[in-house]
Amino acid sequence: MDDSEVNRLILENLHPKDNIPQPLDEDFYKEIVNSTPSSSSDEFFPPTRPNRDNATEASVKKILNESQGLIDKAALKLVAPNAVNVAGAQFHDLVRLSVDEAAIVQAEEEAINASRKKANASVLRPR
Repeated sequence: MDDSEVNRLILENLHPKDNIPQPLDEDFYKEIVNSTPSSSSDEFFPPTRPNRDNATEASVKKILNESQGLIDKAALKLVAPNAVNVAGAQFHDLVRLSVDEAAIVQAEEEAINASRKKANASVLRPR
């Protein structure tokens, strides 16, 4: 690439400086808090509830009340599997807590007998 082509590419890809955002001052919020609640507050805080027709609102409430059962069933279908999986996971990987006393006693007796035989064999070994 020669210099003219590089300059052309630079000029094509440059952006004007007016697109660069300006940082806010440290006390930018004071303007918002101290402003009088007039049209200037609408600039920062748009109206939370748009103007609605009472008939539309009533029909929406009616539809919601009529279909509340279906909404509850759908919500339960979403929540129930997770709740069951959590409850199931609590008991899935537990260590067995039941103790088989007879097996423990037998294992100890076998260990004692093995050590006794070993000791007897070492003492009674021919010389």
